[in-house]
Amino acid sequence: MRHNLLNLNDLAREVIELMHGEFIGERIEVRFALAPGLPPVEVARVEIQQVLVNLLLNAKQAMDDSAPEKRNIELQDRKSTRLNSS
Repeated sequence: MRHNLLNLNDLAREVIELMHGEFIGERIEVRFALAPGLPPVEVARVEIQQVLVNLLLNAKQAMDDSAPEKRNIELQDRKSTRLNSS
């Protein structure tokens, strides 16, 4: 498993862009509430992308019976205020 130093906001935008057609076809609006200035993190890019795809697909499937005007996903992140105690 290869780890890279990445900006999670950029990674989230890439995943949404890849899934854009699927959301448009289902009339799902995706909104971002991404925290500015998050530090880069060392992660396995493909694994994190897969986690985001799975979460977004789960959200999409949960809305299958919802009226089109209620099909919204908000992708939000934030900077933790917890300190690492290692």
